[in-house]
Formats: sequence, structure tokens, C-alpha cells
Amino acid sequence: MQLTFRELADDDVEGCARWLTTSEPWITLGFDQTKSEWALRREGLEKWVAVDELETPVGIALLNFGGPFIGYLQILCVAPEQRGKGVGSALLSFVEERVFARHPNLFLCVSDFNEGAQKLYRQSGFEQVGRLENFLVTGHAELLFRKTRGPIFGR
Repeated sequence: MQLTFRELADDDVEGCARWLTTSEPWITLGFDQTKSEWALRREGLEKWVAVDELETPVGIALLNFGGPFIGYLQILCVAPEQRGKGVGSALLSFVEERVFARHPNLFLCVSDFNEGAQKLYRQSGFEQVGRLENFLVTGHAELLFRKTRGPIFGR
């Protein structure tokens, strides 16, 4: 599948939000349609969509370049019917290019029960650097991962 990446358009939000509401980890994290659309419309984030040859959205990535973890991947989600086809890996590679062009560190959190995503991130060179108990929902931790090209002040 040949993918291209473009900014998330307002017309994409409802359908992309539906991916969150119908799949894990978002179900366990309580993402209904309203919360999902709010997350995708938040100001101050870079919002990207991966599209296939027919310009159909197949994945999304939201990047945060503010706050204490500059270069934070806030959301990465692949359309349920496109999972296992390399879309997540392609999106992650795109995100790495975006972040590493501006900053030497890429951060993300992944839910402790989301073993498939943890595997993808580890295979892509991320290292778990922290654990945040009960961060988003009670009874589950968010695992903080980092991929680095060097220290902030060492460039």
C-alpha cells in the first residue's frame, strides 16, 4: 500500500474519531465519540493523516511540540481494517522524521495493556523510561517511551 501524509482536515475528524471509539486501547480509556472528536480538534497540535492511493484516511498521528516533552506523540491510531498492513509503522516513521528534524527526542505513552503497540515501539528503537500508574484511568498505567538522537543540549 502506497501512503501519503497530509494535515488532518475537519472533514476527516468524525470518521477518524470513530476508529478510537470502536477499538482498544481507546475503549478502555473511555473515548466515546465526543471525547474522541475533542481530542482530534485540540488546538496546538500537529495533526496528520495517512491516506492510501484513493485518498482514503487509514491512520492518524497527533504531535505535541510544547510542554516538558517536546516532540510528544499524543495519538497514533490506525483504521481497524488497516491494522497489520504496515500503516502504523509507516506513520511512526513519518512522525520520527517530523520530530527529529526539530528535536533530538521523541516521546510517547502507551497503555500497559496495549501489548501490540508496545512491541511496535520497542522494535522501532523506543525504550521505556517511565511508568505512570493510574494516569488516564484507574487500574492501568501509561508507559512512557523515548527514542533519542541525543541530549537536548548536545546538538
